[in-house]
Amino acid sequence: MVRYILFFLFVFSGFKASSQILTLSEAITKALAQNYSVKVAKNNIEIAQNTNNIGNAGLLPTLGVNAGYSYTNSKADLEFSGGIPPQNDAVQESQNYNASIVANYVLFNGLANITAFKQLGAQSDLAELQTRLSIESTVLQVVNAYFQLVREQQQLEILSFTKSISKERLKRTEISYEYGSGGKIDQLNAQVDFNQDSSNYLSMLQNVNTSKNELNFLMGEDMQNVFTVDTSSFKVNELATFSQVVSDAKANNVNLLLASVNLELSEISEKLNKSFYYPQVALNASYGYNRSENTVGILLSNQSLGFTGGITLGWNLFDGNRRKTALQNAKIQLESGEYRKKEAELLIQKELQNMYDLHQNNLRIVELEKQNIKYVELNLSRSQSLFNGGQISSLEFRQAQLNLQLSKSRLSNAIYASKITEYQLMRLRGNILKTN
Repeated sequence: MVRYILFFLFVFSGFKASSQILTLSEAITKALAQNYSVKVAKNNIEIAQNTNNIGNAGLLPTLGVNAGYSYTNSKADLEFSGGIPPQNDAVQESQNYNASIVANYVLFNGLANITAFKQLGAQSDLAELQTRLSIESTVLQVVNAYFQLVREQQQLEILSFTKSISKERLKRTEISYEYGSGGKIDQLNAQVDFNQDSSNYLSMLQNVNTSKNELNFLMGEDMQNVFTVDTSSFKVNELATFSQVVSDAKANNVNLLLASVNLELSEISEKLNKSFYYPQVALNASYGYNRSENTVGILLSNQSLGFTGGITLGWNLFDGNRRKTALQNAKIQLESGEYRKKEAELLIQKELQNMYDLHQNNLRIVELEKQNIKYVELNLSRSQSLFNGGQISSLEFRQAQLNLQLSKSRLSNAIYASKITEYQLMRLRGNILKTN
């Protein structure tokens, strides 16, 4: 009885292996720093932030430099006024040079440039929220992979313990058969059970290695990275009240925030389409140099250097109803955005209720399985004593052994399920990144 209790404490208190122990917090930290999907998501934020400036919104003037040269060689028949004799087949060469600095600035366009700047800001917020959504998804993948590995390592130890009992039973039946106090059937059954337990152990060992590769991938680590997980983190935590969970979700849930920003973008799009109905006033100025040279004619050369400035007014009075159609569609998109926001709020309410109820149910299952462990351990201890005394068959002892294995496995699975729902609730509340 004592050794079963000691084994149980060993399995559920954590491995003290010689390899490096990786905590969940460390796994998440590595994933946030090294996971390639997270890196791409962070780059998307940087792109959105670079784009969000007043220049891209058209709030700054444009400045350019122009320069040119042209050469003409042709024959021409020229007639002049004022008694100058005409020239036939005159070879005419002309050269033109120009250079200028040109500046333009939109003074008014129905506030479209200001609206466009607000749009860039909202798009930047949208990119940050989409990145957060991607990062939260990666963190949840890490959590799932981590606790999956914890569960499989516990299952591996349970199977190792089961195999050791089967080996001891096999030796006992072999000795009994050798001295004539046991039958061949008992020995064969014990051999079959031992082989089955050994096979189960090897299969679980492969699952552990596969899960380690998955966790290394999510952390951006080489597959040869050696570690063991911290099974002491595999414990049940109580959560806040449901009202607190709902309150947190309303303020921080990333999907609700995304719906709000998308609605804001729809409002901005409507304002932007309204601005196209207004006239546009633009200022323009240039400072340039021009020179032309001709081989024939009265004016052989002309040169100028100076400043030119002006103001232009443009108003598109009719464009085939394209502006009208665009504005109508923008209003419809705004209405759709309001529907999507309400749908997101209702969906989060549903997911919160379902996940909270599921988590509470998982916690109850954990408590039941913990209580059940006591009975199956006692049953195995008594069954082993009876088996050693020849009072029960090896098959009856095998059943008691399997009952303990299944009970411990169910407890491990129940705790795993509770940890997953715990972190899914954290994500719905919008604090999975803050917590870790």
